[in-house]
Amino acid sequence: MGSRLSSRRSVKRVAMRRPLLLCVSCVVLALALLAATPVCAQVSTRDGGWVWQNPLPEANGLNAVACPDATHAWAVGRLGTILATTDGGAHWSVQDSGTSDSLWCVSFPDAAHGWASGMDVKTDKGVVLTTSDGGAHWQVQKSGADWTFHSLAFTDATHGWAVGAHGDIWATSDGGADWHDQTQGAFGGLTAVVFPDASHGWAVGGAWPGGKETILATSDGGVHWQVQTSVTNADLTAVAFPDAAHGWAVGDAFKGRTQKAVILTTTDGGAHWQRQTVGTDMMLYAVAFPDATHGWAVGSNYRTGKSVILTTTDGGAHWQARTAGKYAELRGVAFSGASHGWTVGDWGALFGTTDGGAHWQRQTLGSSMDLHSVAFPDTTHGWAVGRRGTILATTDGGAHWQAQSAATRVRLWAVAFPSTTHGWAVGNHGTILATTDGGTHWQMQKSGTTCGLFGVAFLNVTRGWAVGRRGTILVTSDAGAHWRVQKSGTDKWLRAVAFPDATHGWAVGGQVSVGTDWFHWTRVILATTDGGAHWKLQKVPIRCNLSAVAFTDATHGWAVGCGWKMMNGVILATSDGGAHWKLQKSTSLNWQLHGVAFADTRHGWAVGGGVATPGTVLATSDGGIHWQAQTSRTDELLLGVAFPDATHGWAVGWGGTILATGSGGN
Repeated sequence: MGSRLSSRRSVKRVAMRRPLLLCVSCVVLALALLAATPVCAQVSTRDGGWVWQNPLPEANGLNAVACPDATHAWAVGRLGTILATTDGGAHWSVQDSGTSDSLWCVSFPDAAHGWASGMDVKTDKGVVLTTSDGGAHWQVQKSGADWTFHSLAFTDATHGWAVGAHGDIWATSDGGADWHDQTQGAFGGLTAVVFPDASHGWAVGGAWPGGKETILATSDGGVHWQVQTSVTNADLTAVAFPDAAHGWAVGDAFKGRTQKAVILTTTDGGAHWQRQTVGTDMMLYAVAFPDATHGWAVGSNYRTGKSVILTTTDGGAHWQARTAGKYAELRGVAFSGASHGWTVGDWGALFGTTDGGAHWQRQTLGSSMDLHSVAFPDTTHGWAVGRRGTILATTDGGAHWQAQSAATRVRLWAVAFPSTTHGWAVGNHGTILATTDGGTHWQMQKSGTTCGLFGVAFLNVTRGWAVGRRGTILVTSDAGAHWRVQKSGTDKWLRAVAFPDATHGWAVGGQVSVGTDWFHWTRVILATTDGGAHWKLQKVPIRCNLSAVAFTDATHGWAVGCGWKMMNGVILATSDGGAHWKLQKSTSLNWQLHGVAFADTRHGWAVGGGVATPGTVLATSDGGIHWQAQTSRTDELLLGVAFPDATHGWAVGWGGTILATGSGGN
């Protein structure tokens, strides 16, 4: 019942759900899942470095789920993610897949034997993993295929089939020790395969050049495959057969400019297929039928981005829409019977039901709201802020994060805590929040502006600065009781501010004007040597838009952002207080940087991401002469980073992501 899109469709969907954070305007962030009552989760530290702290167990996108019974289930996804439960979803744990390659499909015929498959990003070839102990240990198998398996189907511990983009159907009769090609690429791209028993199977795929989708069937275990006649020209993404007669295939098709969900059904093993009626504006990625009457199909509404769950109790004669999480493309669904099931999707979406889908419970722990900024005055006390007024706090280094009440729903862009009790957060519409008790109570302060505020810095518990739209710079010397305007001399957006002492400060930002075939970049670095009484522009050696700045003293500083090519990260450094800024080289160009932190003049980190390199973390131990990529274990865009010393650090980003390290990220 597992399914996966073809390579063409997979790339398209990923690109749709993870647009680049362009520097043309302010950051427009993807929507996160609607929070529900969470259950417990357990997280593995794997081999050290960066580990997940929120949401738990992880928030990487999930592509498929399998459940051989009502208590055991496995979900697989991006960056080699494998999650498992042995108690019906009350607790989920991270299993070590041994790979950082994205996994697209999973099959478990029983609670011990399982297979997962994906793509090796280094070789562009498929990777197959197997376990015989419920995932305690995963091992790589050699399939012989040069491409990714999009779907796996195992009827027992030895017999299995796999399909992929090249139209091949591969089979094994020894648990994957040996795979052989049954079709030699005789058919178009295939996206899903199902076998209700060792003899009867079906494979489906995209539309043929002539206009019809691909449906193949076998009644002899794949020795012979025949094309079955259908009734539409849809791209089929998933197929389910609870027995040798009753089956369903789902996908979508365009009619003019309207994208319509497609559900096909058969009651005679595919000799005849009929179309069932469902709504428009939907894309369906997966389908599950544990018997001939109860079924579920999942996907998303391509216009609104909201999740879609369709359910039927009469074999599809009538389909009803259900909800589970407001925003997320749901990509996998599995049911062990008419009651117990799971659905998974983007942003680590993981929902379970015990009543046939009448109610779905979120089975991840923690907030999934996008987080923009993080502050740690020491190694135990920390705060992260973000979308819809979200404020999360920890007093134990992130072992536990708790939501704090901010009395606002506006997006909060930045947070600063000069001590463990006094803190400030700034956001849209000139919002400034302050606390004197570690966030137990937050109070609104009068900023005197309606301009969005994107950066904040406090030297101590009384003196601080905030920056934002239209060159706004605000200063306070009485803990925010009064904020007054400082003249910046620019009307460009200022996104970050840093003050290593009471007199020396820097604010960075920029804007991009867009023409029909050009971009005009206005980069900004402002500096002051008198606490902001006077601000002066400093020369920037490259066209760029800067997002963050860090200074360890009055001379050593770094600023990060994105370059004029829109895809390349920029790291600028100075050792003379900004009199001269120099471009530093890093290990990659296919990302944008949004946060930077330096624990001292040598140890620093920058975070960001892009389509090809999400979850980017770069580190230096020589002041930026050399930058090296670190393994972040996330495919979410990272927006903020904090290091109170050279070993303890935290990074935050999309989907409520909070990562932590106690080893400097190594």
